[in-house]
Amino acid sequence: MEKAAFFNRMASLMSSYEKQYGNLTSEITFKMGRIPRLLADEKKKEIQGTIRLFDETKELLEQMSLEVEELPFDLKTKQATRMQCFKSEFLKLEKEFLKHHPRYSLQSQRSDSLSHDDHVVDYDMKQKLLANNVHLESSGRKLRDGIRTAYETQEIGSQILSDLNMQRGSLQKSRDRATVAECEVLLNIKELTDKCHT
Repeated sequence: MEKAAFFNRMASLMSSYEKQYGNLTSEITFKMGRIPRLLADEKKKEIQGTIRLFDETKELLEQMSLEVEELPFDLKTKQATRMQCFKSEFLKLEKEFLKHHPRYSLQSQRSDSLSHDDHVVDYDMKQKLLANNVHLESSGRKLRDGIRTAYETQEIGSQILSDLNMQRGSLQKSRDRATVAECEVLLNIKELTDKCHT
C-alpha cells in the first residue's frame, strides 16, 4: 500500500516535470521561429530571452536527472529512457539555435543588465540551491522510508506477539483438557478398584 502510494507520488512529480519541460521547449521553438522576422533591437532582446529559456530548461533537465537517480528500479529504467529522449531533443534545439546565431554562447549569454561577475555568482547560487534542494528531498525521502520501515517492523512484532499469545492460550487449554481427562481416568480406575474389592 505504502509502496504504491510512493510510486504514484513519484510518477506525478515526473509528469509535472515533463509538462514543464514541454512548455519550455515549445516556447523556445516559438521564439526561434519568430527571431528572423524581428528588427535588430527586438531581435537582440528575443535572442537573450531565448537563451534564458535554454538555461532554465537545462536546469530542469538536471533536476529531473537527479530525481531519476533516486527512483526505485521499477520506475528508474523507464524514466531514464525518457530522459535520454528529452536530452537528445534539447541538444537538437541548441544546435539549431547556434547554427543561426553562432556568435552567441548558451553557456555565458545573459541579460545585458547583468555583468559577467554577477552572472557567475547568480549561476553558482542557482546550482548550490538546486543541489541543496535535491539533498533535502533525498534526506526527507530516506527519513520517510526509515519511519515506514520502523512502523512495518513494529506491526510485524505486534503480530508475532499476538500469534504467540494465541498459541500459548491454545496450549494452556490443551493442557487443561489433558489434566481433566487424566483426573477422569484416575477416578474411573479408582471406582473399578473399589468394585473389585467389594
